[in-house]
Amino acid sequence: MEWLAKQPYSSGKVGMWGTSFAAHMEAGAAQYNPPSLKSLVLNMGGMSNG
Repeated sequence: MEWLAKQPYSSGKVGMWGTSFAAHMEAGAAQYNPPSLKSLVLNMGGMSNG
């Protein structure tokens, strides 16, 4: 995520969107509190133990 934020085509802000399994993955990534992660959209998952 931090690598992506440092690319020349990036504004330095990263957002994630996921449904079902992907929502659980982004919730897990958010637990690390990466500085560039600015937005999450958890759709149908990620709110409890998957």
